[in-house]
Amino acid sequence: MTHTIEFDPNIERELTRLAALAGKDTEQFIKDAVLEYLHDLKDIADAEAILQRIERGDENVIPLDELERRLDALDG
Repeated sequence: MTHTIEFDPNIERELTRLAALAGKDTEQFIKDAVLEYLHDLKDIADAEAILQRIERGDENVIPLDELERRLDALDG
């Protein structure tokens, strides 16, 4: 599937500049940026799902100081 996006000339210049700094052509730079954004959205959705499980009490959590204490005990 092909999509065409028209950018404001200022955005187009900035994309071209940043792509060059990254050593990529503008098209690849935009594809990479969109892919990274989609991964970020998935990470946010995953984090929100975990938070909901914690709030319902379905997820076991321990405070950081307790974790550190347990790890220290393993070290002897």
